[in-house]
Amino acid sequence: FGISAFENNDALKNIYLEGKIIADYNSFYNCINIEKVFVNNLTLWTQSTFQNQTSNPIYYSENLYSGNNEVKEISIETSSLSKYLFINCKSIEDIKIVGNIYNIGRDAFYGCSSIKNIKINKLSSWLNVQLENLYSNPTYGVNNVYVNDTLITELIIPEGISKINAYQFFGWKNIEKICIPQTVQEIEIGAFGGCNQLQEITIPFIGKLASEEYYPTDKAKYFHFGYMFGDIEYEKSYHQSGYNVWYYVEYNFYIPLSLETIYITQGNSIDDYISNNFSSIDSDKENYIKYVKK
Repeated sequence: FGISAFENNDALKNIYLEGKIIADYNSFYNCINIEKVFVNNLTLWTQSTFQNQTSNPIYYSENLYSGNNEVKEISIETSSLSKYLFINCKSIEDIKIVGNIYNIGRDAFYGCSSIKNIKINKLSSWLNVQLENLYSNPTYGVNNVYVNDTLITELIIPEGISKINAYQFFGWKNIEKICIPQTVQEIEIGAFGGCNQLQEITIPFIGKLASEEYYPTDKAKYFHFGYMFGDIEYEKSYHQSGYNVWYYVEYNFYIPLSLETIYITQGNSIDDYISNNFSSIDSDKENYIKYVKK
């Protein structure tokens, strides 16, 4: 579909699509009366590409049909998903990720509020996924995430992994314990945000990077414990905030209230961390988190 192909067409109610779709900007802009979107091949649909929110008719229909059946379960076998692919699709309840996926575009699952279960074939495959933003991640608001059909309550990152990407495990609400090996050298923002039942975490360092070499303007933000939990507010979280007057950097992070114990296996000591980053320890969550240095 070309740019603004059906723009302002308020007569459209049912959309029938065949095969893989390539839609340019605003293909369905302001087609507010679209009620249903039908596709003849769900596998080919997952290979479609969209340039913005309103290039996808699902943005207005809020549902997707395969044949005459409303799509409640999708199986992802492709290596990447387009931005906005399932935006606002409230019919989806279950997702299976059965292949090796490497990239999910921005807002691919934005507004998919009915998702209940996510099943991932291998944790190592999921760790390779680059998420363009929080709403690229289908797990961000889901209670039940399974790996190899096992509900994940204890997350053990495999040895050999060097980086955990942004929002990688955001919203895995059943996780109670996380163990990160010393091979990990970088943890991006929000990697473990929304894990609001987390009680214990083992980490090799505090902040974004294991290395002490930071760009000066980013140091105040990257150095904080809350960085791995991110700056997006979620239920049952503690707000950690501050402002570095030397680098003009403000930070706002949200740490799970459930968190009780942190093990640090190498790198910066907790005493140095607290003295360098908090002017009033009594006012901070760190005052009653039980830090234990291995």
